[in-house]
Amino acid sequence: MFKLTRLLTSLLLVTGLPLAVAKSHSLTLSPRINSSSSLLSGEWLIVQKQKRVALVIGNAAYPEDSLKNPVNDAIDVAKALTDIGFDVTLLENADRRKIHDAVKNFNRRLSQGEIGLFYYAGHGVQVAGENYLIPVDAKLDSESDVDIYSYPLKAVISAMETANVSVKIIILDACRNNLFLRSWGSNGRSLSSRGLAEVKRSGRGTLISYATAPGEVAGDSLGKGRNSPYTAHLLKYLKAPNLEIGLMFRRVRDDVLQATNDRQVPWVSESLVGEVYLNPQPIATSSPSPPKPTPELTPPPPKTPPSNPPTEPRSTLISSTTGVDYTPLRQILQQKKWKEADDITFKLMLESSKHQNQDWTNRDWLTEKAINSFACEDLKIIDQLWFENSNKQLGLSAQLKFWNDARNNSTNLIENYRKFAELLEWIRPSIITSGSSYISSDDINYTNPPQGHLPVQITYPLEKGWLNWGSDTNRHWLYSRFTDCLKKSN
Repeated sequence: MFKLTRLLTSLLLVTGLPLAVAKSHSLTLSPRINSSSSLLSGEWLIVQKQKRVALVIGNAAYPEDSLKNPVNDAIDVAKALTDIGFDVTLLENADRRKIHDAVKNFNRRLSQGEIGLFYYAGHGVQVAGENYLIPVDAKLDSESDVDIYSYPLKAVISAMETANVSVKIIILDACRNNLFLRSWGSNGRSLSSRGLAEVKRSGRGTLISYATAPGEVAGDSLGKGRNSPYTAHLLKYLKAPNLEIGLMFRRVRDDVLQATNDRQVPWVSESLVGEVYLNPQPIATSSPSPPKPTPELTPPPPKTPPSNPPTEPRSTLISSTTGVDYTPLRQILQQKKWKEADDITFKLMLESSKHQNQDWTNRDWLTEKAINSFACEDLKIIDQLWFENSNKQLGLSAQLKFWNDARNNSTNLIENYRKFAELLEWIRPSIITSGSSYISSDDINYTNPPQGHLPVQITYPLEKGWLNWGSDTNRHWLYSRFTDCLKKSN
């Protein structure tokens, strides 16, 4: 019972769900097992089960300035949210009355302790620091018409706050140019004619994500894309299992910056409490394999001396198991070129495993199967080279000690990764939220690496950061395999 209580407490911290909600049985023990993983040692991991409700609107058919992507964006976001368990209402090309009725119904569907999510794609304007969503039937001949014919964003926020949901998420892909500016003239109330204003009066437990920075303009699709740049990259991460929402929006921002050559900077304002996961899933932990039966030993046949014995001994840096030559790694490590050593270590591991996969970044990475069959000889060579050339500060041996320390003080794999990453300085404060996030490849300390910090880009490259709070890097399998190899050599 004590162990179960610890697990419940841990998950509440991870999900950001208030403790009072757990008492109302919104969290359950789930026997569901993903096809790609299993729950081992008879322990069930807890899955977040509170209700999640979403209202999704896409407006594109404006008589004055039709848009290409918003309806596509809304349809695709609605489907993604439905796939991860949200109860979704979708509106396409809605007039003011439909938006008003949908928000009222949204308020009725929400209740205490739930997650509420509102997504809007289409035209939006700011007037005197207030943001308004533009219905497709709006006739805004002057700024004074905005209050009458458009829909205030603060009404959406109020509908979510009065429902007392624990988490309120608002996503706005509406930061386009003010199409009504030409008819309004230059003497209106608007503090800025561009984009939307940052909401500064949202309540506790709220996150508002904008397609671009306050007062700036977001774009529609790049080329022939179905979605806007912002929503296209949002969709890449929306269904990612066990991805904390602050990290999710940071990754969206990184991708949009790259796709738009730094012209569009997605923005987040938030007052969340704890950490929030839109798609929490069970995480598998490794368990010892059953002992193999001991085969009957028979004397080996006598070795026949080779007819042409080598005149020189084989280099100890060429693996007799895989044939991979680790001499280049030694040369680079001797020169203390840590970044180059990190890069070549990953390449040599790919070569040694002869088994690799590709993810959506088209980067190779090592699967669980490849790691579990990785040659012990090669792992020991890699570790020895890093360990000896860093004054015993770097390498798999240095990391394994931290991994075991973190595991002994953790209740699940995600917590294990978090504590481990903190020890190795692989976590830094988030610049989007008040929490923290795993480092990306640009944040690795190659100048003066702390103990255990390197090698880091092994098994999975950190091109876009870590999915699932580190577990997708498959490092837990690597350290398990390395531990087995060390046992075999003793």
